[in-house]
Amino acid sequence: MFTSLLIPAAQLDDSQLRQELVTTHQVEAAVRDHCLPEQRAVLQARLADLDAEYLRRYPDARAKWPW
Repeated sequence: MFTSLLIPAAQLDDSQLRQELVTTHQVEAAVRDHCLPEQRAVLQARLADLDAEYLRRYPDARAKWPW
């Protein structure tokens, strides 16, 4: 996870974006339940960046939002 953390979501290719979105959403509950507030904030900021970029590229996905 977070192999491309320092790369803005807009610079990820479609495959990288999808993979990081899936992985990050999968660990969200564990991070929320078991990590420090600073770690949760980092994850939430990354999710916001990834989600926004995905919706920018695939505006039709808004109909299924949130997934």
